[in-house]
Amino acid sequence: MTPLWQLELATEAVCVMPAGHPLQALETVSVADLIDVDLVLLVRQRSLRQQIDQAFRLGRVMPQIRAEVHSVEMACRFAAQGLGVSIVNGLFAHLCRDMGIVCRPLRPRIAYRLGVAMLAGQSPDPLVPEMATRLLDAMARRAGPDAFTVERRPAPPDAAEAGASGMPAGLSGQEAGPLPGHGPA
Repeated sequence: MTPLWQLELATEAVCVMPAGHPLQALETVSVADLIDVDLVLLVRQRSLRQQIDQAFRLGRVMPQIRAEVHSVEMACRFAAQGLGVSIVNGLFAHLCRDMGIVCRPLRPRIAYRLGVAMLAGQSPDPLVPEMATRLLDAMARRAGPDAFTVERRPAPPDAAEAGASGMPAGLSGQEAGPLPGHGPA
């Protein structure tokens, strides 16, 4: 089925470190900057980890893995305690910013997309667009406007002509803000 409307959050992988870490002085962190740096990474079964491993291989850098964890929150906690620098989803890292961590975008860039969609051919429940709006508002308040951007795709023209766009009011293409690391730390 074709989506009736789609809401996507875009973010990217970031390096998470405790405040005052030497890498904090960089605008972005490359895999080469992580040579001889203790790392706390997500376990190998996570798709992000596969992309991180590929970035290190392409950069011809052998990562110095100190610990592997199962969640972004735990990776941020380890980084906050100075046990190593972590590489995680920028949106989720920004949700942990009250731990005293600093985030810098990783290079090469690893992009993420999270989404909410309504399917064409189904009656849109008025609660779903309202839930999406409230979810975005709550995430922007908690993570900050620099944690993600929002991309909204309206219904295909034939669905809109039928008067069933289902697109939430106020969700017409505004951006929530720049990607992580593009504002003050």
